[in-house]
Amino acid sequence: QQQQPNPSFSYPHRLYGVHRLDRVTSGILLLAKDSASASMLMNKFKQKEITKFYMAISGKRPRKKKQGWVKGIMTKGRRG
Repeated sequence: QQQQPNPSFSYPHRLYGVHRLDRVTSGILLLAKDSASASMLMNKFKQKEITKFYMAISGKRPRKKKQGWVKGIMTKGRRG
């Protein structure tokens, strides 16, 4: 079954799936515009040469004092 185009995301060319970042949380997808870039990025992930940096922007303050702040190194949880 062919998917219908999504009018909120308009890109006329093919996108190549490279990596799914943090499946347990948001599952952000990393896409490449061409196969050469996709191949290079996939290899970098495989060789563990990628450093992830996270930044979030929010329009509201966290409700709880400890909510919304991560200090130190993030480690793998029980689910991955």
